[in-house]
Amino acid sequence: MRLIKNTGRDRVIDELRQALAPLSSLDLASPEFSLFAFAEIRDLLEKLDACRLVLPAANGGELGLTGSDTDRAFRNRLQLRWLARECAAWMEKRVELRGAPGKLPQSILIAGKPETAPHRVITGKVVIPGDKIEDYLKALAEAEKAREPFRWRLEGLREEFSSYLAAKYAKKTVSKHTWIVEMFVEFICRQTDVGTIEEITRGMVNTHFRQWYRRKVLDSATPDELRGALKKFFQFLETEKGISNPKVLEALQ
Repeated sequence: MRLIKNTGRDRVIDELRQALAPLSSLDLASPEFSLFAFAEIRDLLEKLDACRLVLPAANGGELGLTGSDTDRAFRNRLQLRWLARECAAWMEKRVELRGAPGKLPQSILIAGKPETAPHRVITGKVVIPGDKIEDYLKALAEAEKAREPFRWRLEGLREEFSSYLAAKYAKKTVSKHTWIVEMFVEFICRQTDVGTIEEITRGMVNTHFRQWYRRKVLDSATPDELRGALKKFFQFLETEKGISNPKVLEALQ
């Protein structure tokens, strides 16, 4: 198993370029599908012998077809319509496409060269030999189970926070703050490996959560509303539950 830093020359896309050769196969399940990522390896994808693709049953905005804020330079090339047509033609010709009934927590790719090397499995930013995928999935399930108590604790604190707010604010305000905190719990449990509230960092409550929320949540909440809800939540934890994370509170001021 090897961790991919996803910077410089050690990127997931570079690993795919090594794994994909003419007449290779590719199985991909992902919560997002960017046209710009397709463009980067379009030449290799055209030569695949077979490709199976699983995506959430969602609209284009939820799939991230036009990328994120960091892809602005690609959008400025004004090639989106052309890329969309090329991608649609490739899918019709090469891809067995299926829709996932629910959310996919992360991406997983299984790439292999024909009769020359074991398949490679790429999940998130980790490369796994194909013959070790069962071990990886078992370890992943065990890790999820081990984190269940932390999720349950966060969910319980969220419910207590909602009751705490209900004694002070209007129903609409309570609903808004509780929803944002619910999404924050989902983000922490799905996208980080922290095991305690004290391990949550400044970056997680600010930049990382804000970017994830904008990509994943169909909601009009502003950055100030996200910050305000989390500030109240961490203040509640400190004053009412005795759980303190001063660095996070300072970052949310």
